Amino acid sequence: MAAFQSQHPSASLLKGLSHFEKKQYPEAITELDLALAAKLLSKEALRARGMAHFHQKNYKAALADLNEAIRLNAQDKELFATRGICKYELGDMKGAAEDLAKAAQMGLADALALYTLGNAHFRLEQYAEAIKGYDQAEQAGMKNDAVLYNNRGKAKLLLKQEAAAIEDYTKALAIKANYERAYAGRGTAYFAQKDYAKAQSDLSQARTQGNQEPEVALLLARSLVALRKYPDAITAYDQAKTLAPLQPEDHLGRGTALYETGKKTEALEPLKLARQSGASSVELHTMLGLAAFDQKDYTEAIKSLTKAVELGGSFAELHLALGKAHLETKNITEAKNHLEKALELGVKEATVLMALGKIYFEEKNTEKALVYLDRVIAAGYQDALPHRYRGLIYFGQKNHSKALPDLVKAKELGDISPELLGALGQSQYQTKDYPGAAANLSEAIQRGAKNTDLYKSLGLAQYEMKKYAEASTALSTALQMGETQGELYKKLGISYFH
Repeated sequence: MAAFQSQHPSASLLKGLSHFEKKQYPEAITELDLALAAKLLSKEALRARGMAHFHQKNYKAALADLNEAIRLNAQDKELFATRGICKYELGDMKGAAEDLAKAAQMGLADALALYTLGNAHFRLEQYAEAIKGYDQAEQAGMKNDAVLYNNRGKAKLLLKQEAAAIEDYTKALAIKANYERAYAGRGTAYFAQKDYAKAQSDLSQARTQGNQEPEVALLLARSLVALRKYPDAITAYDQAKTLAPLQPEDHLGRGTALYETGKKTEALEPLKLARQSGASSVELHTMLGLAAFDQKDYTEAIKSLTKAVELGGSFAELHLALGKAHLETKNITEAKNHLEKALELGVKEATVLMALGKIYFEEKNTEKALVYLDRVIAAGYQDALPHRYRGLIYFGQKNHSKALPDLVKAKELGDISPELLGALGQSQYQTKDYPGAAANLSEAIQRGAKNTDLYKSLGLAQYEMKKYAEASTALSTALQMGETQGELYKKLGISYFH
């Protein structure tokens, strides 16, 4: 501060002013206390003692003297500036801004005071005014201060001036390498611009330099999710959770990262929390539904996947899982709709074709059943079922030449049910394979089949093979079960004759 020329004759006053000029502030305060206690009031004494208290960081004492000094001399811009800084240090941001603005209007060019003016406005959330204060401080000579550029960058960021904020943060980092706050701020600005690669780089650097702000940790995790770096995102979220509870959007981000890394069971909890928090999107409900489906929670799967469809979701995996979930809960109509939609969207799973073939077979819609059974067999599906169903359809249509290959194949693949053996044996009889017919019809009966047609076909096959004793037994049983065909009586009689 400026030197003082006092005309007051008091020795204490003169000594106090002399100590002040020499920056001997404790000694200055002692002498000025004596002078002022002796009622030797003067604006010079109050000014000097107030400034001395200020330099000693005794802001309350300084404020009392500066108030009185300004009352005696309201044209001293340094008094306003110093009082403004005192008020700032004491937490009176409004008073600080008023005094420092007054000093600036009076022509003050002190960089520290103007910088403090910017800080006061910043803490009052008056960000445009804060930027002006920082601009003035820079013009007054504070051109190599990383903190100034960091603070001005933050004010610009809060005004959504991301590009300008990035420039200031970059200046701060050029002055002070490894400045974690500037890395955090610039990373935040890049995130707002959706430049996730640069955001991730800066935010990672801030965390490496020791930044412990929850928002920085969360933005880093969100950047990693946006970049599909899911394992790193999981780690970042786990670290962020130690600093503060996750935000609703972060439950979705963490759930997505877990889901995409195959940890679907772990993904369920955060995805459900995201839904409870009000999040709703095709992606969220699809992930929830597919994760639930994997856990065989078909009720949750249907609920979530149906919501995804309602929101416009229409892709193969969604409809496939929804169709299968409905199939598990016996809602056949919905199962058909979604499985057929999945096929339209490119699903080539033989199991889907098989499921639809089975559904239509059981509904006795043989035309549609054959469409899907033909496709699943053509796809090389190695299972007895498609051959069983197609063979039984052709058998029911009395197309025995078409039924036989499928029924034979079904048996080869392990189907030895009475129904299949019976159909196979009857088709063999109709195509004059009497030994094959007799063998399969006998096995069907041994396995519990009780059907007039089986005994009739067995008896007739044995008759054609001239096994009259066996034929008579089978034909007799058929007649006892209600068969009335006259030809049977004739052949039964011939069998008895032999």
